[in-house]
This record gives sequence, C-alpha cells and structure tokens, in this order.
Amino acid sequence: MGKYPPRSIVYAACEFFFLATIPSNLTHCSELKELNVVDNKLEGKIPEELGSLSKLRALGLANNNLTGRIPASLRNLSSLTLFLVGDNNLEGSIPEELAW
Repeated sequence: MGKYPPRSIVYAACEFFFLATIPSNLTHCSELKELNVVDNKLEGKIPEELGSLSKLRALGLANNNLTGRIPASLRNLSSLTLFLVGDNNLEGSIPEELAW
C-alpha cells in the first residue's frame, strides 16, 4: 500500500490483528475497491460511513467480533459483488440488496 497516496488506496488487507475496530475515516479512501479485514478480531459496529465508498467491489468482514446491525447505508454500494459477514455477532438480517 505504500506506493499509493492515502486517498487512492485500491486494496486494503489487514492480516496482523493491528486494528481493534473498523475505522470510520476509511471514507477518505474514495477509490477503495476492496476491503478485507477477515479474521482480525475486530470489535464494535460496522461503520455507517462505509456506505459512501461507492467504488467498493469486495467487503470482507467475516470471522471477527462485530456487533449490531448491518448498516442500511451499505445498500448504496451498487458495485459490491462480494460481501462476507459470517461468524460475527451481528443482529438482524442481511439487507435484500446485499443478499444475492
């Protein structure tokens, strides 16, 4: 990721358990296409702000300790083709727009 300026990250993967929560300021990465934070022991809620990442194609949040509901704002992610949220402590159902 070092060769891309912060606002044009195309892919972000976290594999070393260095995050405690999903940062809401990821919205500054407006060119983000893939976010993979599977198996990171993340806690807390999925930030509503992720719904503004209009170019996001893949969102991997599985196998963490996320809680709460899937934000309604994620319905805005019309480019999303992969959405992994299994093995968390989420409530409610997956919005229709995200359930293929």
